[in-house]
Formats: sequence, C-alpha cells, structure tokens
Amino acid sequence: AERFLAAGCRRVVAVEPNPNAAEAIRQRLRPLLDAGRLTVDQRAVWHQPADGCLPRATLYVNDEDSEWSSLLEPCGRRFNTDAHEVEVETTTLAALYEAHGQPGYIKIDVEGADGAVLRQLRGLRPPPYLSFELNSMAWLREVADLGYDAFKIVAQKRHCAEDLVDEEGRPLTHSGAWGEAAEAA
Repeated sequence: AERFLAAGCRRVVAVEPNPNAAEAIRQRLRPLLDAGRLTVDQRAVWHQPADGCLPRATLYVNDEDSEWSSLLEPCGRRFNTDAHEVEVETTTLAALYEAHGQPGYIKIDVEGADGAVLRQLRGLRPPPYLSFELNSMAWLREVADLGYDAFKIVAQKRHCAEDLVDEEGRPLTHSGAWGEAAEAA
C-alpha cells in the first residue's frame, strides 16, 4: 500500500487477511487511513462457492516469514517452515469492485493462489494495469482472454525501486515498478 501511495496513487485498498499484518499496516499508516487515501480490508480474496455464500478460510501464517502466508497449506509452510492456522473471512473481486469502484490497478499477490483470483476478473471490467506472480504460463492466456494484449514480465528478485520512499523517507524495496514505469526482463 505504502509503495503505491508513494508512487502517486490517489487511493489504495489493501486487502490483507493476516490479522497481525493488517494491524501493523493500520498502525504504521494511520495518517493515510485518516486522510481517506488508504483502506485496509482484513479479508482474503478467495473464490465464491456456487451457493453464493462467502466462506471463512484457513490462512496458514508462516512463522518464519509472514509474507509467505497463504490460503494454500503447501505455500504457507514452504521450505519446511512452520505455520499456524488462522480462520479468516473471505471476499471476492466482484465484492471489492462493488464496495470501492473500478480500480486503475490490481496487484495480486496471494502466494500460490493468483490463478483463483485472476479468474474472478471474468465478467468484471479489468483494470488498465494488472500484476501477479507468474507461477503458471496458463495465466498469461487467462489475462489475454480478458483483453490484455501487452505484457511486461519483470524478475522481481532483481528489481526494486530504491528511488521510492515512504512517508518517513525509508526506501520501499519490496517490489519493483509497475505499469509504464516497469522495465521488461
């Protein structure tokens, strides 16, 4: 959230199911919340069953690195690390669109379940910019079917934007540039 606000986004909706991470975002970015530039939605984006009821889901919160937490147990416990289970509420992209309007950009980073979220864009108006972790080449076909016809594949490991800083001047280095600012690998 911080990175995108620093890059000039007017408003960010951060969806963060991990209760500790969501609270840390709220505490660290309180001025942005108070200014209405940031919304923290403490749910997981997940698929909606045929009955239409949004289920609760198990989030595997990785004890070594909370960024590895996932709704998929193998991802949440990657590299033989421990994880504890937390029951979380879920939502869908359609519900987020309804609550917050058409986004200009969506970053999907759901640790192994990116495809489940990408498929939810069917029937919605896709944003001009979309980023996700490319864990399957099939996802390129998925986004092409949504109407995207140009792609930039960026090697995240070696790409960070050291020129962006948070409200306190600290560098934001978790991921690289996006949209037109992203350089292809």
